[in-house]
Amino acid sequence: MVVAGEGHAWHVKQRDRNLRRRVRLTRGFSSHRILGFRWPVDADFNGRGERRSQSHHLEYLLNYYVRILQRHREQFTLSKAWDAVTHGLQIYPSSPELFKALVEISCLYTTPNKLRWMFDEHCHKKPSVVVWLFALIFEISRRGSLHRIHGLFERALANDKFHNSVILWRLYVAYEINVVHNPSAARRIFFRAIHACPWSKKLWLDGFLKLNSILTAKELSDLQEVMREKELNLRTDIYEILLQDEILS
Repeated sequence: MVVAGEGHAWHVKQRDRNLRRRVRLTRGFSSHRILGFRWPVDADFNGRGERRSQSHHLEYLLNYYVRILQRHREQFTLSKAWDAVTHGLQIYPSSPELFKALVEISCLYTTPNKLRWMFDEHCHKKPSVVVWLFALIFEISRRGSLHRIHGLFERALANDKFHNSVILWRLYVAYEINVVHNPSAARRIFFRAIHACPWSKKLWLDGFLKLNSILTAKELSDLQEVMREKELNLRTDIYEILLQDEILS
């Protein structure tokens, strides 16, 4: 007689064995047979999407399948790869691999405006830090309009789920410093950032390392005092940082 725990363990092992078999199957396709390849778990996605969306194994397989389509795109129409990616994003809306593939394929298959529309739709219906980052980096890399980029930053950070996202705030500050070259805007955004994420040592260090030519010595000293109060200690005194910066300049 098999107890419940042993029966569950057997089913888990059987499932993992089947998944490994599928991975070996996909890797076994040579280039001259790739035209006959289909994503092996379409039926699972269509029939049990909610349950399957939690499976990292199937997400891995989907990413592998998309890479195959991209690698052999001369044998496929781009629409096949595009459909696989867009369908996959409905199941895994926070997948960096799928968004990366979406951007790469869009350069050959569709227009920038279509991709912007898709980013906007995902940001509205299934928002995540990942989709906001890809939408922002896409615009920044294409030297998109300042109005749209600022709008994306502000919309993302206005969302309660992402208002405390350190990576979004750091990107915003870096964008104003390195791309727009607007030190006063970078200063304003930095103070908003440390107010939203006062626990983040990386954000505070950005003030010393990236804004030391923008903030006054008193502001930097005040920042260090606040950091000490919050027990975010620096290994080097702020005045040593300022002195080293003066020597280098």
